[in-house]
Amino acid sequence: MDIKLQSALIAGIVSLIGPLVTYLTVKRQLSAQRERIEREHQSKFLANAYDLRLKLYPKAFEVTERAGKFYGLKRAEIISEHNKIADELRAWRNSEVILVISDYALECSYRLERELKKKPSEPKANFSDEQKRRMWGLRQKFRRSLREDLNLLLNTD
Repeated sequence: MDIKLQSALIAGIVSLIGPLVTYLTVKRQLSAQRERIEREHQSKFLANAYDLRLKLYPKAFEVTERAGKFYGLKRAEIISEHNKIADELRAWRNSEVILVISDYALECSYRLERELKKKPSEPKANFSDEQKRRMWGLRQKFRRSLREDLNLLLNTD
């Protein structure tokens, strides 16, 4: 092969390698920058979600404080109180908290609300011990799920 042809081929290959290396370097830098920006957005979202949860979750604890407490109340008073708590819980859940509550905590709130709406197992009777235990357990499970929501956000930072 002629020396001029070899020189031309080498010069052509070198002129293609330079832009190729530049292209690959820029592509890698853009990918790294995009990942960094996504992490920053995720971090900001988590911080905002945490702040919103800190603002809204205390209301749920306040509402559910009275749930499952039967002492010193008559049957009609208990039913009335539980209906009121269930309505307050539904109103709380349907507020802006729906944007940040976890699926698990949401499901726990539905279960607690359904249990609060139940009447005593027998007409004109008080709630059975089983109903009381179930209601108390669901109350505790819901409140624990809210605490877990806050811990999950703290642990992701």
